[in-house]
Amino acid sequence: MLVICVGTILARGRRTVTNIVWTMGELATGDCSAFHRVFSGAPWNMRRLGKTLATLLVELVPEDEWVVLAVVVKFPFATRPWALPGLAALNRPCFHHEAALGETERCVF
Repeated sequence: MLVICVGTILARGRRTVTNIVWTMGELATGDCSAFHRVFSGAPWNMRRLGKTLATLLVELVPEDEWVVLAVVVKFPFATRPWALPGLAALNRPCFHHEAALGETERCVF
C-alpha cells in the first residue's frame, strides 16, 4: 500500500491506478489487476484517510512546533512557486485527556 501512496504523489497526469503502478515500475510487484481489485472492492472514505495520515504526520512533529498545511501555487508574475497557508496549528499535548488516561496525548487538528 505504501507503493501506491508514493506512486500517487510521484505520478504525472491523471492519478489512475494504471498510471500509478506504471510510475512505480518494478517497486509495484504483481499484476496491475491486483491493485485494481483492491480499489474497486471497497468504498474509500477520504476524510478518514486524511485524518489517519494527519495523525501519523503530527506524531513525527516535536511538541510546541507549528504545523502548517499549505497549497503550492505558481503565479505568472513570480519566478518561483508560492506556498499559501491554509491551516496552521501549534502541536501541543492535550492536557484535558491527562486526567482520564493518566498520560498526555497529541491533539490532531
